[in-house]
This record gives sequence, C-alpha cells and structure tokens, in this order.
Amino acid sequence: MPVVLPLECLDMAWPGPIVRIGTLPFAMAWADCVEGNQFFYVTFEEAKAWDDAGIDWQAVALGNLTRLTMR
Repeated sequence: MPVVLPLECLDMAWPGPIVRIGTLPFAMAWADCVEGNQFFYVTFEEAKAWDDAGIDWQAVALGNLTRLTMR
C-alpha cells in the first residue's frame, strides 16, 4: 500500500524507498499490510527483490489502494 508521510521523513534515515510527492509537503513510502491491520514499511531489500523479479510493486500497491477504496 502507498503511505503518505510528512516531507520531513525525507531527512530521516528511512528504512526503504521514499519519494517526494511533487511540490506538496508530503512524501510517499510503501507498506506491506497483513492480517490484523498491521503493516510493515517496505525495505530497500524487499523493493530490490521485487524489482529483480520483474514485479512492478509500486503499481501493485496503487492497485491495492484503488481496490480497497472502491468499497
């Protein structure tokens, strides 16, 4: 799932991919959501493994968000 965070997070040692959202004061990271409403931020290692496997994990995350908000 995409996660919107304050822009200040870019200044931190974030554990995984994080990108600024245009000129807004926000950044986007990603999280893996599991049962029990728990989530874990996507790490650089996970992102690399998915990239290496040819998985467009950012598109999958956006699709998950779209699917879950359509209800």
